[in-house]
Amino acid sequence: MKEEIKSKLSTYIVGGVVGAIIVLILGFWVGPLTTNGALADAVDGAIVEQQALFCAERARLDPAYVDATAFGERDSNAQRDFATRFAAFEGQTTSSTRAVVNACRGLLEEV
Repeated sequence: MKEEIKSKLSTYIVGGVVGAIIVLILGFWVGPLTTNGALADAVDGAIVEQQALFCAERARLDPAYVDATAFGERDSNAQRDFATRFAAFEGQTTSSTRAVVNACRGLLEEV
């Protein structure tokens, strides 16, 4: 009877260890596939938001920026050109610069 219990117990222990190893291996393969870049997108969005805040603060210090109402009355090309001067940060890609400029324009139009 004791041999039978030892045999079953050792089978369960080996199965548990092997099962844990299999789950870990599959987790490393499946984990990155299930996020679909959501984490990278969230980080990129946070970086753009932070850079847009810096852009807006730098632009508000410029004498050409009077207030949000005056900025909102400019045509979109003038708004974009003005915001582009303050939206450049080291290490940016072209697409992130556009996103920062658009977010910065939105912040500069807020009252």
